[in-house]
Amino acid sequence: MNEGTPLAVGIQRLRALGYAELPDLVLNWSGQWTAEQELALAELISMEPVRRVWIGSLEITELIRRKLIEDISSAAVASVSSPVGGGEPEKGFWLNVNAELIIYGATEPDAKVAIGGREIRLRPDGSFSIRFALPDGHYELPVTAVSADQTDGRAARLRLQRQTEYLGGVGAHPLDAQLKPPQVESVAL
Repeated sequence: MNEGTPLAVGIQRLRALGYAELPDLVLNWSGQWTAEQELALAELISMEPVRRVWIGSLEITELIRRKLIEDISSAAVASVSSPVGGGEPEKGFWLNVNAELIIYGATEPDAKVAIGGREIRLRPDGSFSIRFALPDGHYELPVTAVSADQTDGRAARLRLQRQTEYLGGVGAHPLDAQLKPPQVESVAL
């Protein structure tokens, strides 16, 4: 169920999943819960019957949604087993991670800017940005700017390092295939 699912829709979905003790809201529901239905709902969302008085249908819907997700997750984990039999069941939790680098800045709009000795295009306001993939490694990129009349200049040397330590089953999140590492030869002309 999605967040914000109406209570009636959530209850009908739960009934379809086997919680028959919940009211059938499609058939002659008067808007009143029986004592048995209230107890069933309280048990389903793990609440004391007295506390129900203090929360509204939005909160009940959210509690039902969380319980349903918990039940579905538990069932999914319990149904997955080792392909060779025995052993610990495989968990559904995962993590993928990666990093990108964005070098950005600004200067006079008519200046010349180079990264790694390769001139890059400035936007009309003099700003610039360039995006790179950032795999593990050491990188060094010099950035230079020269005034339009070539009488003044500025320089910066970016020294970068990425060193990732993975704990557990961490995979690499796919990067944009057009991105290259932050090396001089990767600077687009």
